Amino acid sequence: MSGFEHSPHDAPWRRQEIDTPASWNAFKHYAMCGPERTLDRTAHAIGHKNNRTCKDWSSKKQWVVRADAYDTWLMERGDRDKKHAEDIAAYGKDLQTVYEDTMRASQALLKISINELVKMQKRMNEDNGPEIKLHELTKAITTALRAIDTSSSARGTLLSVDAIQSMFKVQ
Repeated sequence: MSGFEHSPHDAPWRRQEIDTPASWNAFKHYAMCGPERTLDRTAHAIGHKNNRTCKDWSSKKQWVVRADAYDTWLMERGDRDKKHAEDIAAYGKDLQTVYEDTMRASQALLKISINELVKMQKRMNEDNGPEIKLHELTKAITTALRAIDTSSSARGTLLSVDAIQSMFKVQ
């Protein structure tokens, strides 16, 4: 992507009033060639047999100054883009750490909840076992569902009832 469309409106490399459509296209080619730019190369690229027209345009329309300003802007922008990319990478690592911590915590919470539900199931299967109170069952199920919700939110997915049932092998 060139900086012509995404640069300040008053930048010297932007189209000037003195640029004709032909000279503007030639200048864009000249400027985008970077350090390898030459008037001969530009003339050839735009279909001219020699560089006389490009020399004339370059002189009258200050191509060298404009192209140098464009090079400087690209270099500065590149440094900013590099710093921005580094910041994004660091943020991504932070997000990954938060995701991993959230997953570990929700898995631990789910394990605790399942253990409580298993204990309750064993108590219910015992003859003359202690009665399971509704609030105990509600608390264990709510905790398990919160753990599932937290882990599915961290993964950016929503689990369906079928998916939850398959996790617990509920028929």
